[in-house]
Amino acid sequence: MAKNETAAPLRVDLYIRVSGQEQAIKGLSLEAQQEDLEEYARERGWVISDVYIDAAKTARKRLGKRTNFLRMLEDVKQDKVDLILFTRLDRWFRSVADYYKVMEVLEAHGCGWKTTQEQYDTSTAGGRLYINLRLSIAQNEADLDGERIAVVFDSKINHGTVVSGSCPFWLRVNDQKRFEVIPEKAAILQDAFNHFEATISQRATVKYIRETYGVNWCDATFRRMLRDKLAIGVYDKNGRYNENFCEAVISPAQFERVQKLLGNNAKST
Repeated sequence: MAKNETAAPLRVDLYIRVSGQEQAIKGLSLEAQQEDLEEYARERGWVISDVYIDAAKTARKRLGKRTNFLRMLEDVKQDKVDLILFTRLDRWFRSVADYYKVMEVLEAHGCGWKTTQEQYDTSTAGGRLYINLRLSIAQNEADLDGERIAVVFDSKINHGTVVSGSCPFWLRVNDQKRFEVIPEKAAILQDAFNHFEATISQRATVKYIRETYGVNWCDATFRRMLRDKLAIGVYDKNGRYNENFCEAVISPAQFERVQKLLGNNAKST
């Protein structure tokens, strides 16, 4: 898998990935992986060129979402590394298709890969079949995890429970993990909707809110609020829908009028 390991010294990149849930699991934390990889490389006299860490990145993420993995591939393309070292195959991939895409890059630049806790052999048909099987199993596990998470999210939305920690300007999360209205901020949002509908100007409304209430919104933030269906109490994201998700602070009629104004390319100045 690697270039001639008797030739000294190999330039090695260490790759570490852990999801948020895995961070607390013994042996899977960032620190545990890095310690294992550094010791493995040191015992063999390899030179560690760099360490790439994708923290809180699940195996279900597309490669484009794993920023440091892509940075590491740039090392490979610039012939700066001879070997990529990681603890287990599932730290690197859980997708057969992604694996072969990256292998094209590695093979084109004479770069190998190695795991510290598992044994693989890419030089034989049987070895390559074994890798395919392991990746297929890992991909299936990731897909099942995704399905379980989707079921949990569906249930949360159906019961009006918040699925993330982010809150719109006028809402907060209560002890029951549900959105509740912040009255004084809801009043500001209502005034903003009224002002926008009267002036048909996002920038003028943002300026009015800043001067009247001391609240600084950028144009993009305000536009998102104008389009956020949570203002009428509706959750409608990622294919999930609940028309009574939280308390409405804008009437459906006014919200619809504002959407039409936005659709007519309302002026920004």
